[in-house]
Amino acid sequence: MKTSSEWRHDLRSPLTAIKGYVEFLLAGDDCSCDDQAQEYIKNVQKATERMIALLDGWKEGEG
Repeated sequence: MKTSSEWRHDLRSPLTAIKGYVEFLLAGDDCSCDDQAQEYIKNVQKATERMIALLDGWKEGEG
């Protein structure tokens, strides 16, 4: 059975990849996305940051 540290790692790894890609898409002024697409990307960025914060707050022995 996995420990909570292993679960955190397993969940955080893809979130970190998503966060990096989203930051890449939003960086600079040469983004070819329209305003609606940029808003969607910003929503993904906020949700990813919330999930990472939740994982950071998840302590060993909980859950």
